[in-house]
Amino acid sequence: MYRLSTSGPVVIGQGTVESFGMRLRIYLYAVDGLLIDTGPRTLGQHLPGFLDRLPPLDRVVLTHLHEDHSGMAAFVAWRHRVPVYCLDTTGIAAGERVRLPLYRHVFWGTPEPFVAKPLGDAVETERYSFHVIPTPGHATDHVALYEPNQGWLFSGDLYLGPRVGPVMRQESLPALMDSLRRVLELPFDTVFCSHAGPVAEGRAALERKLQMLADIQGQVRELAARGWSMRQVTRHLFPREPLITWLSMGEWSMRHVVRSFWPRG
Repeated sequence: MYRLSTSGPVVIGQGTVESFGMRLRIYLYAVDGLLIDTGPRTLGQHLPGFLDRLPPLDRVVLTHLHEDHSGMAAFVAWRHRVPVYCLDTTGIAAGERVRLPLYRHVFWGTPEPFVAKPLGDAVETERYSFHVIPTPGHATDHVALYEPNQGWLFSGDLYLGPRVGPVMRQESLPALMDSLRRVLELPFDTVFCSHAGPVAEGRAALERKLQMLADIQGQVRELAARGWSMRQVTRHLFPREPLITWLSMGEWSMRHVVRSFWPRG
C-alpha cells in the first residue's frame, strides 16, 4: 500500500517494492492538482487508494520514463482523464509497447503504453509555477521540477541517497555531476526524492553527493593514469558487487561507475 503523509501542501505517497531479497521505497508527490510520477505496476493495486485521497488531478508529469516512474501513467491518464507530460515523447510515451529484462519485469512490472504531451519549460498550476530543469545523467530524458517561491526541488532520481551505488550501463555520471551543479545554482530548501523521500537539508545533501562523485572520479583518473586497468580499479574501489549485479546480469554494476569516469582517449 501507499502510506500517505504531507509536507505542507505536498501530499506524499510512500510505497515499498520487495522481490529477490531486495527492498526499495517509492515516493509519489501530489500538489495543487499535479501528480509527479506514477510508480511501478507492481504497486498498481495500491495506487487507486492513494489517488482517491487526493484533490482532483489536472495533470501528471514524469521525471523520466523508467518503469518505476511511468509504470502507472496509462492507468492514471485513463482513470482521471488527465494529460501526461514528459521530456521524451517517443517509445512507450508514444503508445509503443516495450520489453524489459525479466528481473525488471518481475520487480517493477512492464508499463502499459500511453501517449504523452511534450514537457515545456514550465508547469503552471493554480497556485504554483514549476520550472522544468533538464537533469540528464541517470537518464537522458530526466528532469527536475523547481518551485522558486516555495524553495521546492522535486528531484526524481537525481539524488537517490547519500551513497554512490551501482548504476546502469547507459548512465553518465559526469552528466549527473553537471546536473547536480546546475540545480545547486538555484536557491532551494526542500528536496523531494523519488526513492529517499523528502530530504532534510536537501541542498547540503546534494552538495555531499556531488563531492562524493567528484572524489570517486578523481580516484578513477589517478589510478588510470598509473596504468591500472578498468577491472583493477573496480576491484580496488569496490571489492564487492551487490546482489542486483548478479540478478541483472551486469546491467547494474559498480563497474559502470568506473567506466563512466574512465578517461577518454
